[in-house]
Amino acid sequence: MRKSSKSANYHFLKGELEEYSTEKLHSHKEHQFLLVSSGISMLEEKILKKVQFGRMCAFIPAGVKHRTTVVGKKISYQSIYIDSFRLKVKEDRAIMFKMSSLSCSLVDELTLISKSDSFLSACFDLFIRTVERDMKNESSIMTLITPKRRENVLLTEYIEKHFRERISMKELKSVIPYTERHINRIFSDETGITPVDYVRMTRIYHAAVSLIAENKSVVQTAFDCGYENLSVFYSDFSRFYSKSPKQFIKEMSQS
Repeated sequence: MRKSSKSANYHFLKGELEEYSTEKLHSHKEHQFLLVSSGISMLEEKILKKVQFGRMCAFIPAGVKHRTTVVGKKISYQSIYIDSFRLKVKEDRAIMFKMSSLSCSLVDELTLISKSDSFLSACFDLFIRTVERDMKNESSIMTLITPKRRENVLLTEYIEKHFRERISMKELKSVIPYTERHINRIFSDETGITPVDYVRMTRIYHAAVSLIAENKSVVQTAFDCGYENLSVFYSDFSRFYSKSPKQFIKEMSQS
């Protein structure tokens, strides 16, 4: 189910999506604010993948190619498109940020088609001012890198498929028949990290999604995501999210 409307300043879409994914990277002539109020989605942009959930908003500048995929059963969303001249930005990439309560309330008002034009115009002007402030606090949500070099693509595809299992350099050398030193060099040259670090990032990335979407315990999530040692899981999670798994769950539940 989806509703849409258009005014002089903006137009919007809102509703629910199940098992949805845009077929390929695409862009819009307008700036887009995509707010996910429930559920989890994946935003892909160039070589980056970012998870979106918990009243988190994605600002996608005009012309920036991106793709959205629903993770899990479904999402509830609100999407507002505005002319690029209404909001001047220097960024040429998508920004993920936490919307303030005021901005969220204004989005709710802007997507009510029963309001008068003058009321909606006032809400829109206030929304632009408040959301500009919100965007300065970019989310620290972890981002996965999607490489383009063939050898690195093979490595990341293997890691994504087998991250729940034990993965060592021996397994990675079976994917591409190079020396450990050469594998580390070509992977880090493109992504800035080693393949082993990518394994850890992938596990924590999926763990965060699982903690939010599947309501599993921290212990079960750690083991399901390939960890054999809880202290290592806690250490990795804190390293990538700057908070413990329990603090992360609490923060997301309050969104």
